Amino acid sequence: MDHSFIIVSLIVVGLVAIPYYLFISAGTSETKKIALKIRKVVLENNLQINQDERWNHKYIGIDTQQKVLMFLKSATAENAVSQDTVQTLNLAHVKNCLVIEHRKGNKANAVLERLDLQIHLNNGTSQLLNFYNLDDNDAEDYEVQRVEKWKTIITTQLRAGASVKRAA
Repeated sequence: MDHSFIIVSLIVVGLVAIPYYLFISAGTSETKKIALKIRKVVLENNLQINQDERWNHKYIGIDTQQKVLMFLKSATAENAVSQDTVQTLNLAHVKNCLVIEHRKGNKANAVLERLDLQIHLNNGTSQLLNFYNLDDNDAEDYEVQRVEKWKTIITTQLRAGASVKRAA
């Protein structure tokens, strides 16, 4: 075999493999940063998260013992202007929650622009947990099912808390 063929083959393999490796390691480091942010907030609030979910630089988790919901929206490298948003809600202060969808276009071609879970508090105020925003440059990834799932989880926790109050 000719040595020049082997050298050219190694260079071609290197040109393909090195960018692939760098791409994978960059994604892994971003995931680790988000995991550290989540762990920090959980420790600061002394939470024991029983159910959680992570997607597109967002995280939601619930501590069913303390009845606390935590939502984190992490700032991305592309959007350096924004900061991390952390919301913790005591479910004892929550009245109910609603899914709010903002769509653009007619029914046949409707484009999801924004998807929020609106949490109504007992004091009459409300908080929005943003599950999807078209302007964040994230691809839609089953957010409608995800927000419905979390609405069900929160509603179940609210009912469990109400039945405990009635029993007492």
